[in-house]
Amino acid sequence: MKIIHSNQFESIYNLLTDQATIFIIPSFQRPYAWEESQVKDLWQDMIKASSLNGGHYLSTFHLIEINSSELLNNQSVFLDFQGNDDLNKLQSAFQKDGVLQDHYYKPIQLHMVVDGQQRLTSLFLLGHIFAASKNLNVSNLFYVTLRDSVTTVPRLIQHPGDDHGFFARLVNQLTLPTPSFSVLTTKSQSQMRMLDNAKRMMDWGHKNLKALGFLNSQDFKISIIQLDAHFGLTSFMTLNDRGKSLTNLEKLKSLLLQYAVDVSNIPLTRQLHTEFGKLYKTLDSCVFCNLFNNGKDGDDQLVRLLSCYLRMATDRDAIWQSAEAAYDNFFRAELQNAAGNPVNVTALITNWLKDIKEVVEQLQQLENYLSGRLGAGVPSLHYTHCSVNDDYRVTLLSLRLQPHFLALLLKFRALYGREWHQSFPITALFNPALVQPIQTAILDIQSRSQNQPKALTDLLDKLSRYDWVPRTKISMLEVIERMQILNWNMSSRWNANFVNYCRSTFSKSVNDFIQQWSTWCGAKDFVENILSGFNETNLKFLLKEQERSLCGHLHFSLTSNISSTGLELEHVFAQNIDSDPHFNALGGFSAFGIIDKDDFNQNVLWRSGNLVWLSESANAALGNKTPDIKAGDYCSCPGHPAGTHQNVCSDINIVRKLGGELSSLGVHYSAYRLYIEARSVELAIFGLNRFG
Repeated sequence: MKIIHSNQFESIYNLLTDQATIFIIPSFQRPYAWEESQVKDLWQDMIKASSLNGGHYLSTFHLIEINSSELLNNQSVFLDFQGNDDLNKLQSAFQKDGVLQDHYYKPIQLHMVVDGQQRLTSLFLLGHIFAASKNLNVSNLFYVTLRDSVTTVPRLIQHPGDDHGFFARLVNQLTLPTPSFSVLTTKSQSQMRMLDNAKRMMDWGHKNLKALGFLNSQDFKISIIQLDAHFGLTSFMTLNDRGKSLTNLEKLKSLLLQYAVDVSNIPLTRQLHTEFGKLYKTLDSCVFCNLFNNGKDGDDQLVRLLSCYLRMATDRDAIWQSAEAAYDNFFRAELQNAAGNPVNVTALITNWLKDIKEVVEQLQQLENYLSGRLGAGVPSLHYTHCSVNDDYRVTLLSLRLQPHFLALLLKFRALYGREWHQSFPITALFNPALVQPIQTAILDIQSRSQNQPKALTDLLDKLSRYDWVPRTKISMLEVIERMQILNWNMSSRWNANFVNYCRSTFSKSVNDFIQQWSTWCGAKDFVENILSGFNETNLKFLLKEQERSLCGHLHFSLTSNISSTGLELEHVFAQNIDSDPHFNALGGFSAFGIIDKDDFNQNVLWRSGNLVWLSESANAALGNKTPDIKAGDYCSCPGHPAGTHQNVCSDINIVRKLGGELSSLGVHYSAYRLYIEARSVELAIFGLNRFG
């Protein structure tokens, strides 16, 4: 039995400052992923070890030595030269000299970190903070001067190139007497983590100088194992030692590698590393723009998306399965069925990789629209004052698509090469069933509006002249948005229907594809729900869209003076309005044309027209006041608390509009209930125009 003895361990400080070595985080590894909890664990270990004057062992780093000739391989599975200045410096030096040496003509070893990359990045950050606290020259510690005695490169090179450039700028700030983190612009989730952790480490280090000093103790140990490339790129990649358990996405990569190794297909293992490296990088960008959640949840979202994308035309189980279920019951089950036949295993993984590459390409394009790199000059599909980027953000980030809908959106561009906001002609017949509930509701309100204020009758007259015209063109972005809005809670019948539509449309022309999916679901139930029902998710989104139509923004940001925890739905007629003295003094429910509490609960309280967005503190302050009293706040709010210019109701356009219309009713209290019903009609018309 071979045993590694503790006298063979290396100190962390020697590892960080070894001038003969450059560490490279390979391109197939996921970007920097340590969060606050992992950094805190490291601190606690250093504090405990330094206070006991003892030692601390930080586990094992596993490395693969890279031959310098790999610098000439522009198709390297390890290295991505694009946008990485320091890798390009090394490449140029090797091309010029035929060797890689420092300015003392000593050889420089390149080591790829296959396990420990997260810890090593964090330790290099901590090393720069330690050096600054001791006024040490970081150039002599963490940089290598090449043979020409001019060119210097850091001893840790990150992937992708953007992250490496950010890391270089970040550690430069850490060595300044007064770091200015405000000059650093983060462009990915991994860069945000680097910046946040560097700030935490610097603050901790200044408060715990003794523990920080433990970094250069010879008792702060690590073991280093060098692997041959074949072993390191195959079975070893199932190991993960970031201080976290494997996510379902990481398990999926390991599973595919395992089966590729089992059939001795080394080119396929290299392809898996390459494509998952791109997948990790794309996921990181998508997390940064909020398309996916951070951490494990984001990994699960991506696994569900991949599961749907690979089989949305064949298996409706993909629609409802969790990431874990997809891993167990689809990916692993399919590979187990193919096991024993190398041809089948290779074909299965190859086909999956083809689809994964498609997903990566389409997600990258989608992220370009969400970030504003594309589409900034293209007008919105809906409002002249907005751009198409707003449309993408509203649909993808505010509405939030279910994974099978997102998969279908991505598949469209993969099939046809057309942009998602490009409109196509459709044939849509006039459907009287869509407008009949609206017309019936208007007539009913009008029949009960004799002797009511002119403001109400004028509003009803305006609504009665509404003439819905079916749309003649639609984009895929709008098609998917409609599907999410109109069928947010699909039954098993709709699941099967979705799979059948996928199967029948993927071979059609782009026009036929759009035509068929645009008629997949109707808006009748949606309209009726706005008129007299309650769907909280849809209503919240609809009210935000109405605000956007009025040049406001509630989808992603609050007005600058909203200081409370956020927005919530406010009842115009409050849930406990019958506890308000003014309400009871007026005569209670009957004064407002409401029969009793049952009538109120069933036909007024949760109606869409009785709900609006307000800040939490404004909602609490208005409490159970009657609509005629609230109207003043809605129109011209003094702030909450009053006079603070904070949480001003009237800064929200739909609230100010509501307040103006309520104020016009004056003391005609019976008109207020009728107005709530009329506002429900108005919202239904808006919803039909927007999503019908």
